[in-house]
Amino acid sequence: PMLVCSAVGGLAGSLGPVPGRARRVPVAARLGYTRAIVPNTKVTATGIKVRKASTLREAISLLAS
Repeated sequence: PMLVCSAVGGLAGSLGPVPGRARRVPVAARLGYTRAIVPNTKVTATGIKVRKASTLREAISLLAS
C-alpha cells in the first residue's frame, strides 16, 4: 500500500498540522495513495485510510499497522 505522511515535526517529537492540510489528503487519494498519517487534526477523504498521530513515536508505530 502506498503511504503519505503530512505533518510538521517539533523539537520534542510532537506533530503539528501543515498549511493546506485539508487539500493534501484528498489529493493523495486521487493520486492512488491508500493510507495517510496526519497529526491529530480533522482530516477526512474518500478512498484513503487516515490514521492520526500526535507524536513522531506514534506515527512510526502506525507504519507497521
